[in-house]
Amino acid sequence: MSILAINWNVDPELFRIGSFAVRWYGLLFVSGFVLGYWMFTKFFERENVDKGILDPLLYTLLLGTLVGARLGHCIFYQPDYYFGSWDGFLEIFQVWKGGLASHGGTIVLFFCMMWFARKYGPKNNFDFVWILDHLCIAVAFAATFIRLGNLFNSEIYGDVTSLPWGFVFERRGEVEPKHPTQLYEALSYFLLGLFLLWLYVKKLDKVYRGTFIGISSLCASECVSSSNSSRSLRSNSRKPCCSIWVRYSAFLSSFLELVSLSMPGRRNSRHVP
Repeated sequence: MSILAINWNVDPELFRIGSFAVRWYGLLFVSGFVLGYWMFTKFFERENVDKGILDPLLYTLLLGTLVGARLGHCIFYQPDYYFGSWDGFLEIFQVWKGGLASHGGTIVLFFCMMWFARKYGPKNNFDFVWILDHLCIAVAFAATFIRLGNLFNSEIYGDVTSLPWGFVFERRGEVEPKHPTQLYEALSYFLLGLFLLWLYVKKLDKVYRGTFIGISSLCASECVSSSNSSRSLRSNSRKPCCSIWVRYSAFLSSFLELVSLSMPGRRNSRHVP
């Protein structure tokens, strides 16, 4: 074992009162929504969108993410357990027991935003592409928080490494340093978010509609295309029962790219001070 490795034995629970516990993952998950809400407040102020629809947007995002992420976990990872008996089926609704899959949340969130744009867009001069363009910025930072939550849960880490920043995940019974793939992904999402935010602040009136979707989906496509080669870095990853989620991710990324490329010559038309 490398003497330069980081021995990681952090309790995933921040504190506990009786049977009620607050976990780092939950705190970071909620923090992503809080930050996203604040960012959309600034987006709406800058582009003169009615801030009265901020709360409906938050509820739509929260409900869509939780429902989609929970169903994604149950369908893609343990369908035999959750759909094989009534006890397993009823446990689907017990979200506090854990088990969320981000790609499931993405699927449901995609359709939730279609509904939100159709309901609130015509009165506020925005459409599906506009809401996705802005959502991509907030999601990049929220994903950063979620991957940090995975670190506190000592999950989805990588294979053995001799690099000085390897983590020994003691709570998982590991004795050798492993790649902290959670940190790799968190850093990638954070840098993507910073770039998208800079583009929004400095270049919004010069970029085409769908630019943020295109950049984000290209990054997602790169992650999907390299998923097989990086899978070996995730020695403790949950293994989906099939490759549906990989095919879905590739399809969704390609679709979003087509959406962003289908609007040539159309710059952001809202007033941008």
